[in-house]
Amino acid sequence: MLLIVHRESLAQIKSEKNPIENKSADFVASEEFNRFIDGKPESVNTKAARDFNRRFKQSTAVTWLEATDGYRAKFENDGVTVWVDYDKKGCWTHTIRIYGEQRLPAEIRHIVKSTYYDHSIKTIHEVELPNDAPNNRCYLIRLENEKTFMDLRLYNGEMEVIRQFTKN
Repeated sequence: MLLIVHRESLAQIKSEKNPIENKSADFVASEEFNRFIDGKPESVNTKAARDFNRRFKQSTAVTWLEATDGYRAKFENDGVTVWVDYDKKGCWTHTIRIYGEQRLPAEIRHIVKSTYYDHSIKTIHEVELPNDAPNNRCYLIRLENEKTFMDLRLYNGEMEVIRQFTKN
């Protein structure tokens, strides 16, 4: 199951100096981008298409999706699912990379595992924000052990439990 942080939460991450204090961020299923663009180049905002081609020259098999507030380019690169989001004007808003524990940077893995050593890291959503953010990477991490699932947010060196589920 692919999960992302809700768009309002991403806006709060980008606008707040200390977004780890924001308790409203949540993992939700992505229903925001649900209408496929017909594939014609004129269907995608030209500015977004140019920016995407500049940032991701090596990408292949790209699918463009449209939402009421923008566009998303989706593709896979070396086992990593990549979502690149743009607003209606074609301005890049963020990139989300979805991968497993083996690709998690060692320093981030150490922060998580030093606290949650008895949990397995299942899925990581690495959110790349514009450079004007205090730290332009936020990690949303799904953990699991024999009794629980747990969603963490790691941003600017601070970690917060967003959600915890007890298994049946």
